[in-house]
Amino acid sequence: MKNEPAIRSRYAQLTVLVAPEAPRILRGAFIDATEDQPVDIECVSSGGKPAAEITWLDGNQQVINKPVKSTVELLPDGQRYITSSLDCFK
Repeated sequence: MKNEPAIRSRYAQLTVLVAPEAPRILRGAFIDATEDQPVDIECVSSGGKPAAEITWLDGNQQVINKPVKSTVELLPDGQRYITSSLDCFK
């Protein structure tokens, strides 16, 4: 493409993608649980554009296919998102 004339345009649209922060479990890395009692665990990832998608995996790295409560909110800057996923384990 050497020596080719430049292309000019009066209007252009630029989409900026932003990677989200690493996901984190709100209750910490270790959670105390009682056998046969449900435990709510919430994972959050902030700052992504588009919003992050959170997927839960079991101890064998297999996707856990059950309904979870997920929310996506626009951050105050109006540009990026925070994603929260709440799962209940028993």
